[in-house]
Amino acid sequence: MTAYTLTLQIDATDLPTLQQAGEQIVIVRRLADAGRCVTWAVITLAPSHTVSWNDDYALYASNTPNATGNLVAVAATTPVTWQCDYRYTTTGFQGPVPDAGLGTTTVQLVNQVPAATAASVLGGLAQSYAIDGGAAGALQPLNAQTVPAQQITQFTASQALWVYLASGLQTGMIVGTPATTAAMVGTRQVFSPALLLQFSAAAPNQTARYSSTLGSFYATSG
Repeated sequence: MTAYTLTLQIDATDLPTLQQAGEQIVIVRRLADAGRCVTWAVITLAPSHTVSWNDDYALYASNTPNATGNLVAVAATTPVTWQCDYRYTTTGFQGPVPDAGLGTTTVQLVNQVPAATAASVLGGLAQSYAIDGGAAGALQPLNAQTVPAQQITQFTASQALWVYLASGLQTGMIVGTPATTAAMVGTRQVFSPALLLQFSAAAPNQTARYSSTLGSFYATSG
């Protein structure tokens, strides 16, 4: 199992301006073809933070409507075994059932809740993380995919993430895809451009530092 760490640095002289803007550090995981993005972590500003996590994933299900700005209320979770199928029913998750047709880091979810009970379920992958050496917190959604009754979706693991500054966001909130080239527009919040980082077993530890010149984080190692 690989352990990952992301160190985030902000000069003390930059903190007052960012705090006046009401900003916090936002981390969003990037999963391909997996529905909407969700804020994995929203962290209070400080000169330095270290976020750590590992390869353990879970599936989650929720009744939250899949709309930007909603906070995902997790109703059920189950640990993931890759290359397996899971069924979600009125009693929760059932499985795993091995499925050799799936990729080595892919899992399949079948929504078997009757349409008469619920037209769809919100599902996705979830992971926990620790901040500054503390204990790992609760599982937090990585993405938000609507799965209609009796339909199927697949999720594939990814250790890519965006990190940026924003105001008005909370952990577990459905958000738009972060923009890396310019501050995001069309919102009432303040956003910085996002930095995309790709973690892997070969590059498990990375550092990002905030630049007031850029108005965003930039990678200093990894």
